[in-house]
Amino acid sequence: MFNWKKKPKKKQKTRKVEQEAACSESSDNDEVNIGEWTDRVKPVWRTFPGPKRADVLLRVAMDRGPYAELLAHAKESLDVEVCGVLVGDVCEDGEGLFVHIKATIRGDSAKAGGAHVTYTQETWSKIHAEMEEKYSKRAIVGWYHSHPGFGVTFSGMDEFIQNNFFSGPTQVAMVVDPLGGGEAIGVNGVGGIAYVNRFWVDGRERPAFTPEDSDTTHRGTSAGVGMPSADSMDRLEVRVNQLLQAVEEQRSLFFRFLLTVGMVAAVGVVTWIGYSVWTGIRRDREPPRVVSYIPIPIQLGDRQVLMGVSVISWQVPPELTAAYVELERERREQDQEQRQREDANNGDRADSSASATGGPQPD
Repeated sequence: MFNWKKKPKKKQKTRKVEQEAACSESSDNDEVNIGEWTDRVKPVWRTFPGPKRADVLLRVAMDRGPYAELLAHAKESLDVEVCGVLVGDVCEDGEGLFVHIKATIRGDSAKAGGAHVTYTQETWSKIHAEMEEKYSKRAIVGWYHSHPGFGVTFSGMDEFIQNNFFSGPTQVAMVVDPLGGGEAIGVNGVGGIAYVNRFWVDGRERPAFTPEDSDTTHRGTSAGVGMPSADSMDRLEVRVNQLLQAVEEQRSLFFRFLLTVGMVAAVGVVTWIGYSVWTGIRRDREPPRVVSYIPIPIQLGDRQVLMGVSVISWQVPPELTAAYVELERERREQDQEQRQREDANNGDRADSSASATGGPQPD
């Protein structure tokens, strides 16, 4: 049986000490003493793996691995309840707090029955041992258990465990029905457990049971044929949300692609400018290199002197080469024009000479 003992407000203990004290089991009367939750987990700044502006009491995200492990654990026993804890991080983004579940730990030593489950001291000892061994940098963000065959509504005992064992503002309770296939998630509200109508597994939205769903289904059935059921409306809402999320992901992917292309282009332009400047500076500072030196004797009057001729190697800059080609082209054009003028002048002189000597001869 559970025995609630109020702890003085002045005492502050760590989460592990509190839960061990809360679940300490007396050898005489099998009582479990429960203490208040006083630990506060510092949120981790992280992007929520789901859609933006999700209108829920507390956003709950779960990786695919722990979700599959939780369902497999629930399906292992269809006669009695099973339980465990949810391990992860309390996170925060621009829209507030959310819970990201990264792993699960089974409560294999819990006392289980057809309609109840009890966390014992041995259960908590094994849970804390596995936490220290595998998940020392994470926190216990909630618990889960199964209701094989009788729905996913939280019972009075479930609310008692949630309020006293997992009373943190970001600790959640999850119940699954391995026979009926339902799932429900609850958070700590003002008057007890408050149901969350959806959660996210690997970024994909999944509907969660709420008491309003059963009331809506009952009203829709009694209204007559042709009225959409609550399940169909929930499925439609889930599909619409998934579509919106896919569109948002595509938009984000396209934006990242454009950003990447722009960054690559900017880096390419900067690299080209830097290389051009570097090659220009290096080329301007590199003098001609002497390959060989040839002395040539020259006779100046009655004296003979030696004149040195150096053979050099120099990589002519492209702009100088282009300028030289242009000068050479202009020079050749000028030479050609000069030859044409000389040919024209020579032709004129020849015509004048012929005119002077080709007149009529006297008889």
